[in-house]
Amino acid sequence: AMWVQDMKGNIVDANKACEKLTGFTRQKFLGKNVNVLLTGEFLNLAREVHRKLLDGKEIAKPYEQRMVMKDGTVRTMRMATGLVTIDGEPIGFQHIARDITEEKSLGKMLSKITDGFPIPLFMINKQHKVTYWNAAIETLSGISGREMVGTDGQWRTFYTEKRPAMADLIVDGVSADEIEACYQGKCKKSRLLDGAYEAEDFFPSLGECGKWIHFTASPIKDEGGEIIAAIETLQDITEEKRLQENMHFYVQLITRHRR
Repeated sequence: AMWVQDMKGNIVDANKACEKLTGFTRQKFLGKNVNVLLTGEFLNLAREVHRKLLDGKEIAKPYEQRMVMKDGTVRTMRMATGLVTIDGEPIGFQHIARDITEEKSLGKMLSKITDGFPIPLFMINKQHKVTYWNAAIETLSGISGREMVGTDGQWRTFYTEKRPAMADLIVDGVSADEIEACYQGKCKKSRLLDGAYEAEDFFPSLGECGKWIHFTASPIKDEGGEIIAAIETLQDITEEKRLQENMHFYVQLITRHRR
C-alpha cells in the first residue's frame, strides 16, 4: 500500500491497496490526518522518521511501524518512507507499507513452540526473507539467527552459490513438475501435509565431510487460502545412510564369499 501526506500530516494521495489495508475507502482516506492511523508512540516514531529525513539523515529501511485500522485493530507494518520535494523544497512524505502482522505472529508462535525443538527448521515470507531460524538449525548450519533473519540467505545452509531452497519454491506456489525438475526426481509429495514436498540429498558444504539431509517444506496459508509463508524442516540422516552403505557392503561381501 502507498500513500502520500503533506507536511501537516494530511493524506493527499493513496492507491487502491490502502483500502484493503486500512478499511477506509480511498475517497474517505484522502484528506484525513495521519493521526487516524498513528497514535501515541507510533505517531512519535513517524515524527522521528520525518525529522531525520528533513535533516538529511539516514533511516533504517525498511522499518517496523504499528498502525490503527478503521475497525480499531492494530496491525504491524514493514514500511519505507521517503521525502517528497519540488524544486528542492520538501512538500510531504511518501509511505509504502506491507502488513506483516501474521508473519510476526507466526514467528512468535514458532519461537515459543520450537526454540527447544531438536529438529532444525526455518520459515520464510512471501518475499523470501527468513522470519524464523531456530536454535537447532543454527547448530546444523553454523549460521546464527541474528545473522540470517531478515535476509534471503537460507540457501547458504545448503549451497555455495545462490539458488532456491525448497521453501522458496513452495512459497511461490510453483507446480509439482517444476519442483521435481529442480530436485531431479529426488523429491516427492508429502503423505502427511497438504501442499508439502520432501526430499533427501547430500550437501557437501555441511559439516567437515558433508551431510545427508532429509528435508520437508510446507506452505502456510491465511484464512483465505493464500500462501503467506513457508516452513522447512531438516533432518540429518548421515549416520543412517552410512549404516545402509555398510550393510550393503557386507551383504555383497557375504554373497561373494558363498559363491
